[in-house]
Amino acid sequence: MDDAVVESAYFDLDAQPGSGIGLMHLSEADDPHWSGVVELGPGQSWEISQESRYDFYVLFGEVDLGNLCLEVGDFAIRFGAGVVTARSSGARIFVYREKCLQHGERYVSFAKTRVWRDAHAPRMGVADLSKQGHAVSFVAWESGAHTRDHAHPRGEELLVLSGELINGVEHYPAGTWLRLHKHARHELCANASALILLRNGHLANEPTGM
Repeated sequence: MDDAVVESAYFDLDAQPGSGIGLMHLSEADDPHWSGVVELGPGQSWEISQESRYDFYVLFGEVDLGNLCLEVGDFAIRFGAGVVTARSSGARIFVYREKCLQHGERYVSFAKTRVWRDAHAPRMGVADLSKQGHAVSFVAWESGAHTRDHAHPRGEELLVLSGELINGVEHYPAGTWLRLHKHARHELCANASALILLRNGHLANEPTGM
């Protein structure tokens, strides 16, 4: 893979989950840094494997994760085997899976108690989530917020949760997933308020020119 490549995918954030189990691969299915969307019908469960880290963000419905109930907007990190089960309305979950032999600390951020701070860039706010191995955060954009042209030497990934981001002539509406490999560049702006889930640094060990 060209290390300046940008992977992208789109899915409908507002679609109603079906009655069974659905899986949408945003990255390649066998990617060691897999991202995808899991849809669960009412009472349906999805098993997670032992030698992996899983990051969960609930897009729709409610799920039980061990002794936790996660609602829309909640974020959690788990290591090792387990089960995620949808409650009565079914659920849609954005999932990041990273293969790892060493387990880190479990983590949860509830939407109702999330703490925000001003970003370095004007007209942006940040809610830090985790820095275990790499950084994960929410970034809120106000109308007129923008970045300079830049690259991400350790890789970056984002999911547009609301609003729209613009990069030159490209428009990224809610439901857009992007993964920027080491030498990919972008210069983003927002003409209206937007919210993204941002992951940075998780591709640091990716071979150059893979």
